[in-house]
Amino acid sequence: MDASTDRIGATVPEHLRISRDELLAWVDSGAGYDLPGLVRRLVIETTPDLERVHFPAGVGATSGGWDGRVRASSRNAFVPAGHSVWELSVEKASQPKAEDDFAKRLVEATSDVTYVQLICRPWTKAAEFAATHNADRRWKEVLAYNVDDLETWLETAPMTTIWLAEKIGRPVDGIRSADAWWADWLASTTVPLNEDIILAGRSAEAEVLRARVGEPGTTVVGGELRPEELRAFVAAVFGGSQLEGTRRPVLFLTDTDDARRLVSRPGNLLVVAPNMAFVQELPVANHHVIVLSSGKTHADITVPPVSSAEVEAALKAAGVADGTAHDHGTLGRRSRLALRRRLAIKPSLHEPKWAAAGADAIRRRMLLASSWNQSVPGDREALEALTGRTYAEIEDCARAAMAEPDDPMVSLTSDLWHVVSLADAWMLLGAQISSTDIEAFRQHAKNVLLEPDPFAGLTEVERLHAQFNGVRRRYSENLASGVAKSLALLGTVDDAVEVGAGRTGASIASSIVWELLDAANRDLTGATWKERENQTGRR
Repeated sequence: MDASTDRIGATVPEHLRISRDELLAWVDSGAGYDLPGLVRRLVIETTPDLERVHFPAGVGATSGGWDGRVRASSRNAFVPAGHSVWELSVEKASQPKAEDDFAKRLVEATSDVTYVQLICRPWTKAAEFAATHNADRRWKEVLAYNVDDLETWLETAPMTTIWLAEKIGRPVDGIRSADAWWADWLASTTVPLNEDIILAGRSAEAEVLRARVGEPGTTVVGGELRPEELRAFVAAVFGGSQLEGTRRPVLFLTDTDDARRLVSRPGNLLVVAPNMAFVQELPVANHHVIVLSSGKTHADITVPPVSSAEVEAALKAAGVADGTAHDHGTLGRRSRLALRRRLAIKPSLHEPKWAAAGADAIRRRMLLASSWNQSVPGDREALEALTGRTYAEIEDCARAAMAEPDDPMVSLTSDLWHVVSLADAWMLLGAQISSTDIEAFRQHAKNVLLEPDPFAGLTEVERLHAQFNGVRRRYSENLASGVAKSLALLGTVDDAVEVGAGRTGASIASSIVWELLDAANRDLTGATWKERENQTGRR
């Protein structure tokens, strides 16, 4: 069949294309067993009206059935309309193999089904084969493709091209298939953290994401998670068992020239962009772009923590003992990355640089602050008091901690700084928190949470008048929220903090909260709780 590039429209940039020689070398390397996977991906990517596709791989490919079955409601350059059955081969004796396959399948011939023979070799008699057997009128139609047709087909399929480029050892700079990323993810732990674990308690968000990507557009996926956790969510939504169906493959992009060239071309890609600026600078109107908004809850889809009960059940199904599965499920809800490190084959590979031993005081105390607004003078002063350093030094440290694109400690949105994945950061840095850090945080919490309300006792009209005249709280809500979150985590990641004298995170949090409540009671009644108890007792 003459399926020219000009007729079907190449969408892969020329310098990224895979040549027929590379295809033949791939087959000669012994990778022919993966031909069904290659064709399946091509069918899925290039057939918009696909209804069903099945190309068994591995053992299924040698079970004696058809190498593939496809049903599509309309025809394209390579996939016929209606029901088609496919025979695939990499044998050098192409013509005898094709005739032998065809003869064996004649008993199943019907005028309602198209027969497709694809041989990844220089099969010079492919057109003759198709013409001869179409004349027999035993099938609805007979199509025959060789390695040159496969090369042309790949030129229209950037997703599959990237996947195959990775397979042949020629990965593209800044572009990676989610399929390959997911395979590495599963192989990194002693118990694979598969879609049952990653999507535990997140099925509703997964369905929303699948529903949104059917049309060109942009979807922001956020949550108080690191970029790697959000990538795992996207890969789990579209990877794994989904590849056996008609789900569209996904590409993960970084900000490189090749990535920019790819999304600048026509087509209908499903890609994960490195940031919103990448999307805004390029004409991506024909594609659907998923933007990961790490650490932020204002997004089209906000990914919640996993369900500890569902993670526990999935781990038990994978053979993990009951007690261990329960502990891992609890840890997974606190931090999925912490669970990955616990189960990692090489844990040191999954620890971010900013969490290395010897973290400086600014970094430790930024963790304690959790969040702040750099445009509010009171917040800057509070951070200076907490760290004992100038705000310029604090900002330099924060920007360095943000500079690790795949695993930043903090993030900046407009003027709001926040620790990206607070629970996981506590598990990584909590052991380095010192007694001096705790005392600095104790005073910080008092200063922020016990700030007198400048609007207390005012009517609504008086409040509005005061605001009009420039009356403001000294500290931002972000700063106060950060203190509250750190106090809560001190009490929940108890095993991560030990500052000596038997004091744990829980006991420290309890003592700080007690002091805050005691001071607040004094403000309200003129006496501490203890003094009030003594007064009540005397009465």
